Amino acid sequence: MGEHVDRLRQRYDAFTRGDVADALSLAHDDVLWQGTPVENVPGAGDHQGKEALQAMLAAIPEHWVEFSLAADQFVEQDDTVVVLGHVDAKAKATGTQVKVPFAHVLTFEGGKVRRMTSLTDTAIFVAALDKKPIAR
Repeated sequence: MGEHVDRLRQRYDAFTRGDVADALSLAHDDVLWQGTPVENVPGAGDHQGKEALQAMLAAIPEHWVEFSLAADQFVEQDDTVVVLGHVDAKAKATGTQVKVPFAHVLTFEGGKVRRMTSLTDTAIFVAALDKKPIAR
């Protein structure tokens, strides 16, 4: 495994343990999170900076009774790492349990995550949360 993958694996494990501070320790202060453009999905849109990312993650319990993230595979090429995994979650509004695959594309700059793009099946989240999708 490459240097970035080893460090990322530790951060994903930290998130799973609920240690958001450790999970974000690898993020650049001005990190850019690029979420889905579909509104009504928690985490939608762009979030610039570590504080914005912390606020987005802190909102997870507003929508989900249970929420876990599993990183199943890491693929590294130069300063880019693709993480393939899945989310297991239970929606607070409906009680619906979901298992949703994701791909995270992370770009490193100076040893820190500068940009993270999240790709996932938003229709599953929208249905579980009993919301109507609104495209931006």
